Amino acid sequence: MRLWALTLTSVLWLVAPALAQNTLFLGLNGQTTGPPPACSTTNYNIPFTVVENPITQNNCWQGGHAAGSSCGGGFCWGNMQVGTGSAGTTKMAYGVDQPTQFGDPTAILTGSWSNNQTVTGTVHIASSQTSSSCCHELELRLRMTIGAASQSGYEMYCSTLTGNPYCHIARWNGPAGQYCNLTSNGSIFLKNNDVVSATVSGTSPTRLSMSVNGTPIVWDSGQNFVNDTGQSTSDCPGGAHAALTSGNPGMGQYDSLNFTFTSFGWSTFQATSP
Repeated sequence: MRLWALTLTSVLWLVAPALAQNTLFLGLNGQTTGPPPACSTTNYNIPFTVVENPITQNNCWQGGHAAGSSCGGGFCWGNMQVGTGSAGTTKMAYGVDQPTQFGDPTAILTGSWSNNQTVTGTVHIASSQTSSSCCHELELRLRMTIGAASQSGYEMYCSTLTGNPYCHIARWNGPAGQYCNLTSNGSIFLKNNDVVSATVSGTSPTRLSMSVNGTPIVWDSGQNFVNDTGQSTSDCPGGAHAALTSGNPGMGQYDSLNFTFTSFGWSTFQATSP
């Protein structure tokens, strides 16, 4: 009797704090159930298991629509969603809409992130396309900030079209359409199950790099990184801009080929920040 009571007391002592924080519930067959995990700002890695339009995962994501509807009376940027699209049973994150020419479907993590960030995603392509037209692109975002009629930050993106290979590192300077590529590689396109990583570190300079399946991308400069020390009025739309030093990680997509978004997307996503 004493042993049983001691064991029960020990179990309650271990479980009670978690129950008090509403993070652990024991269901049938010993399964752990409960509310969605909190929105981590150091290691976000919640799988795409629930169909959502737009993606929120317990309010952990902010969509492009959050910038408002000041672009010709409509939204400036689109949202992302979770579903299967035309990809069979594989759930993935992909676009909802692309309301302007450069209104890429966007999802940015909420919370307060430190400025050194790494984002990793797994590519899912339902059926590869050989078109040489423009464009099917998957994007990883770093140090992104969404405001009224504004979106600023870094975007690392690649084509998924076998006939039109390229990857770029770009910066968004705020208003819709005001972006520029900082560096390029014209020989790479993404394939199904590729694992893509993008990293930003430092502030003076801000260093950006990208890899596919663990292999760093070598850019047109001959280096596997690019430094953003700020842009002058002549090399990026919107006038002079300093390097971007803060913001949140996220993801996006671009489809100017058929605007359906459903045939390709991110099947996994993870963002980390030390």
